[in-house]
Amino acid sequence: MIPNVISDNPFRVLGLYSNATVKEITAKGIRMKAYAEVGDTRKELLHLNKILQPVKVSSATVDEATSRLSLLSDRNKWAMSWFKRADDSDDLAMKYLSRNRLDKARLIWEKRNDAVSKHNLVIFYLIQEAWPLAGQYAKQIYLDDNDIRSFALHLVSGTDNITYLHLCCLPDDGRWNKVLRQMRIDQISDILKKELDASEAVLKDDLEGNLEIARTLRRKHELLDVLGELVGKDDALYSSLAERYAVDIWHNIATVYIARQKETPLWSMTSEGRTFGFEVRAICYLAKDYAVTPTSQMFLNRQFEIIDSKIIRETPPPKKESGCSESLFYFFGMIILIALMRLCNVTANAPTPNTNYPRIELPSVNTITPVSDSLLQKILPLIQDE
Repeated sequence: MIPNVISDNPFRVLGLYSNATVKEITAKGIRMKAYAEVGDTRKELLHLNKILQPVKVSSATVDEATSRLSLLSDRNKWAMSWFKRADDSDDLAMKYLSRNRLDKARLIWEKRNDAVSKHNLVIFYLIQEAWPLAGQYAKQIYLDDNDIRSFALHLVSGTDNITYLHLCCLPDDGRWNKVLRQMRIDQISDILKKELDASEAVLKDDLEGNLEIARTLRRKHELLDVLGELVGKDDALYSSLAERYAVDIWHNIATVYIARQKETPLWSMTSEGRTFGFEVRAICYLAKDYAVTPTSQMFLNRQFEIIDSKIIRETPPPKKESGCSESLFYFFGMIILIALMRLCNVTANAPTPNTNYPRIELPSVNTITPVSDSLLQKILPLIQDE
C-alpha cells in the first residue's frame, strides 16, 4: 500500500520539491489558484499522475496545500515523504517518473548516491510498495532514534502501516527494530485501552450498546495476542489489559443475554435465540481464556459452564436426514406391502368351491335285500382264497 502522506502530500499538489522555499511555495500557490479560478487546471510535472492517483486541482485544494505548509515544523514533516532537488539530474529523473519510466529514474539516483538521492530512493520504493528496499535507504538517512520515530510516525499517519514497517522494514537492524517494536506496542495498547474505556462507559440499560461493544472487543482479541507476543504474557501491561478485556467482554454480553431471557423466557428456544446463545457461548469462552487472576479465572470458568450447559440443554437435536440406505429400505418396503395387498385381494376374489354335487342316496338298512344262501355259498370260497 502507498502511504497517504505521499499521495496526498501538499508539495505534490503544488507541483514543488520538498526543499522549496517559503517564497516559492507562496508564489506557486497564488499562480495555481489563479489558473484554477478561470478553469485552467493544468497538470504539473511533479504530480506524477501516471504512477499515483491523479491530483485534483482546484482553488480549495491549492489553498489547503498552501496552509498545510505554512509552519516550519509542518514543512519539515511533509518533506520526509516527497522528493527533493539537488541538481538538474533530479529534474531529469522526475521527467522519467512522470512518463512511468521507473528504471531510468532509479539509475540516476543510484549512480549519484548522495543524501538527496537516497532520500528520493526511499520515496521511489515506497511508491513501488517495496518497503524493505525503502527501509535499506531509510536507515542510511535516519540515524537517531528520534529521527527514526518521526519518520515512521509520519509514514504511518494513523494507519496500521506500523505493523508493516516492523515486519518488512529492516527486521535485522537492531536500532530500527527496537524503535518500531516499541511503536507497535504503543499503538496496540492505545487501541485496546480506547476500546476498553468505551466498554466501561456503556450504561447497563443500553442493550444495543453492550452488544455492539462485546462484538467489537471480540474482533480485537488478535491485537491482544500480538501484544502478548511483543511484550510477553507475564508483562504487567499485557496482564492488566487482558484482565480488563476478559471481565469487560463477559459483562457486556452477559448483560444482554440475561435481559433478553427475563423479557422473554422462551426466547432462547427460538431460532434467533439459539443463534445468539451460541454467540454468547463463544464470547464467554474467549473471556475465560484471557482471564489472568485466579479469582476471575474461577468465576469465568463457572459462568461458561453454566451458559454452555444451558445452551446445549435448550438446543433441540438436529433432524436426521434420510440417507441412501433408508430411502432404499422405504422403497422396497412399499413394494412388498403393495404385493401383499394385491395377493390378499386375489385370494378374497377367488371363486368359492362348488359344494352342490349330486348326492348319492344310500339305501336305508330296512330296504337292503338279504343275500340268499345259495349266493353266499358261492362268495365265501372266493373270500377264503383271498
